[in-house]
Amino acid sequence: MNDRVLVTGATGMIGSALVSHLKSTGVSVSAVGRAPKAGADVDHCWRLGEKMGSPLNDVDTLIHLAAKVHIRGKGFSDTSGFNRDNADYALMLAKEAHSRGVKRFVFASSIGVLGASSVSPLNENHERSPHNAYTLSKSLAEEKLKAFSDTAGLELVILRFPAVIGDGVKGNVDSLIHAVKMQVPLPFSWINNQRQLITLGNLVDGISLASHHSMAAGEIFHLANPERVSTLELCNIIADELGIKLRSWPIPVAFLRAAFWAIGRKSLADGLTEDMLVDISKVSSVLRWRPQQALQEALRQVVSRRG
Repeated sequence: MNDRVLVTGATGMIGSALVSHLKSTGVSVSAVGRAPKAGADVDHCWRLGEKMGSPLNDVDTLIHLAAKVHIRGKGFSDTSGFNRDNADYALMLAKEAHSRGVKRFVFASSIGVLGASSVSPLNENHERSPHNAYTLSKSLAEEKLKAFSDTAGLELVILRFPAVIGDGVKGNVDSLIHAVKMQVPLPFSWINNQRQLITLGNLVDGISLASHHSMAAGEIFHLANPERVSTLELCNIIADELGIKLRSWPIPVAFLRAAFWAIGRKSLADGLTEDMLVDISKVSSVLRWRPQQALQEALRQVVSRRG
């Protein structure tokens, strides 16, 4: 690979790992982020909605990871803000990149654009059904970018993936690690859901492959680890690594979901109790992508590093 790559969101969990990976394989990378950050230096400072300018010169591939992400409490339902930052600004960046000669635009979307849950593996042809402000904005971005790329000739690659397990993990997994560590009694004994996640190492490898593979242009791919785990299984893995006994008690799932709904946490209820299965057959057959990092090993690494 001799192409020059630019990565936005380079100081985030995914971005910093991706930049390090690309550099280790000899790729010329420009790391773009809001500000320099310990362990994740940036070559250019930039924010969503700003013109990128000269950093796009001589860039062949742009990997767009920067986004407005979930905000609990205030701002979580800021639909217009999410749509502006994640859809309108993504399109603006794609147009600017194309005007400066960028050939390929890799967009990090979310498996959540297809819904909050699924008992059967979701493939790339599944109808979009975003379930909150964040996933709605990612779905809208896919539409806008696809329409522009079709007319402009920009090579668009859309990558959808579930929650990521790795250093810097946030969201439900981070909350579970904290709760188990504090030995909070968790009402998960009767939860037998099946969800697929993705390890940071596998995600970075998949993004890297999609950024240069000739068969990726114009395609949507789903990336995920093949393992299926329940919320209870995740908690047990965390507890085992911490060397403690999981404190869990049985409660009817319907009652648990109702309790989360009552406090306005439907997304959390879905994430903890519902199935979410992902079909990765397309990326496996077209790009020959094979997940190498086991989910359990990645989770154990995260837990052990937190002590």
